[in-house]
Amino acid sequence: MDERTGKDLAEQCVKLLEHVCHRETTAVYEAGGLQSMLSLIRLHGNSVHKDTLHSAMSVVTRLCSKMEPLDSSMPQCSVDLGFLLEHEDGKVSECALRCFAALIDRFIRKTLDPAELVIHSNLIDRLLTALNSSTEDSNGEPFLSRPSSFVSIVLSLLSNLCRGSAEVTERLMAARICFFALGSAQIIIAAGHRP
Repeated sequence: MDERTGKDLAEQCVKLLEHVCHRETTAVYEAGGLQSMLSLIRLHGNSVHKDTLHSAMSVVTRLCSKMEPLDSSMPQCSVDLGFLLEHEDGKVSECALRCFAALIDRFIRKTLDPAELVIHSNLIDRLLTALNSSTEDSNGEPFLSRPSSFVSIVLSLLSNLCRGSAEVTERLMAARICFFALGSAQIIIAAGHRP
């Protein structure tokens, strides 16, 4: 997909699917649109236009709201979204977070344990790493390379996961990096709210 024609064709297909998805999300989901978009992003995300990538993530976010917890494609979807959490494009990783939020919410609403979702995506480690990915500025003040909205979503996800799963709560508490990451997030958020 390095040729300009391929990039343009991918953009047109994604834009068309995005338009159809606004009207017929269920039909796009049932036709395999979620897996197709995740494959496109995973395999060609670095070679398509940036706006194409963002449109594809918009489609993925919308389609994740249709996925049922017991769907046979849930494990692969979880793996793909887990990789997208670490994407260099902040919009992509934030959309992946929002997808996980929608999926976890569906598990909780159906009173199902979201532990399987966590296991396939290595979600706990990825979320804690995202919280712990702070650095210091020239004054030695901590700052996060991601916006505070990202940190808020991560904290909300961790909270919902613990609410929905005793197993996930145990995993989270057993993670050595957990308390350090949560402390880092608290410091960073507090630093961001200084007058």
